[in-house]
Amino acid sequence: MVENNNMNVELDEQLLERTHAVIGSNTLPPYLDQILTTQILNVIDACHRVFTVDDFKYVIRKKVRQLIPHGISVCGVGERGQLKVEKLVNIDFPDAYLEAVISETTSGTLLRSPVARSWAEQPEIKIINNLELFKDNNSEWVQAVRKYNIRNMAVDGIVDIAGKKTSYICFARFSEKITSRDSMLMKYITPHLHIALTKVFYSDFNYSSAQVDLTDREIEILNLLYCGFTNNNIAGQLGISSNTVKNHVHSILTKLKAVNRSQAIVIAIALGLIDETLSV
Repeated sequence: MVENNNMNVELDEQLLERTHAVIGSNTLPPYLDQILTTQILNVIDACHRVFTVDDFKYVIRKKVRQLIPHGISVCGVGERGQLKVEKLVNIDFPDAYLEAVISETTSGTLLRSPVARSWAEQPEIKIINNLELFKDNNSEWVQAVRKYNIRNMAVDGIVDIAGKKTSYICFARFSEKITSRDSMLMKYITPHLHIALTKVFYSDFNYSSAQVDLTDREIEILNLLYCGFTNNNIAGQLGISSNTVKNHVHSILTKLKAVNRSQAIVIAIALGLIDETLSV
């Protein structure tokens, strides 16, 4: 990962405001203190600047673990409602552990962890402080958990808007008891980790700014979106109707192959279409 893309420094005030605008001003509750809010926004901003597996690993190790302290992580993407894993990123889990819980079948990679199965049956945040509760399940998994001293796990994931791809986010080996605070923080960052994962594995960024064929007006609106402007703000700024702005935004998303505004901004930055010196 390059050193000059704000991944290695604290977010400045303007970038915090822009990130707030991208994720929605009401996403984070007002009772969070400024330090915690800044850490969350650092993770979110970093997620939307991920383009490679190494980028994703960096975000987990340097950003997420600062927010939610844990020792090992594994994240994957698979088919909705199943335990088939299409893509997997291992961030410091023992390889031998994964070999014990992953089976290569003719139809794909199967995740045999009872924790993963529990999450697949009911996809919501799972906090397990005592993995011995699963001792009556897969014996090979139980042996691996004990051998590698993995006593606790926090698991979450997202089913994407198309209902096809499911992310699986697992943080483990917490030094302290996993708390409701950790659960709350996962709630805020999991959707953005999901975007980062699916972007790394499934998005096609192999095109140039010339190929996307954005109009001058669309590039102008993209830069205003980057600055945190809403549709109404943009309409007032440019002297056009909100519906016209909405149509331009739809065209931008289509041309950039983006699923939402935040991803469009990330792609636009990568293509050099954004003036990052702009002020909010």
